[in-house]
Amino acid sequence: DLPVERFIGLHRKGLPAGDLDLDSRHRDRFYKFLTDKYGVDNCAQIATLSRFRARQALRDVAAAHDLPDEALAELQELVPEAVAVEEGLKDYATLQRLFADNARAQDVLAQHPAFAIAAELEGQVRQASVHATGFIVDAKPVHETFGVAGKPADLPVVSCDKDELERLGGLKIDLIAS
Repeated sequence: DLPVERFIGLHRKGLPAGDLDLDSRHRDRFYKFLTDKYGVDNCAQIATLSRFRARQALRDVAAAHDLPDEALAELQELVPEAVAVEEGLKDYATLQRLFADNARAQDVLAQHPAFAIAAELEGQVRQASVHATGFIVDAKPVHETFGVAGKPADLPVVSCDKDELERLGGLKIDLIAS
């Protein structure tokens, strides 16, 4: 029994995602069914985008510019832990605030100006991959509305993540295999 509120609750801001539970042995057959029925141009997998968080941006900049481990450790110690997942995942100004408000961080930045690049990277897309279960079927070819990032397997991958997909009016289907 799934509560209907999970899908149409007033707290939801956008369209619900359709969740379909499948035996993992049949997922590929279901993809084939959807593409046969709606056309391969109207079906795609969904991308998932990983963004630079504060600590990762600092690590990557330190590695790329061969900055001292001690300076990196000092800055990472000053980066606050996310209080809540919702806050931490959407806050991409942690380093800007740190460099503006913290004297110790400003000292490290003065000695190693390349760390300023980390503040610019924070929140930018670090890497894209294919969502493990996300899939879209659209009334028109997916490249017309969402763009296609590539076709690593048999199906194209739209060039936006689930949030952007929803903003553009797409309906995400999760093909969950067990």
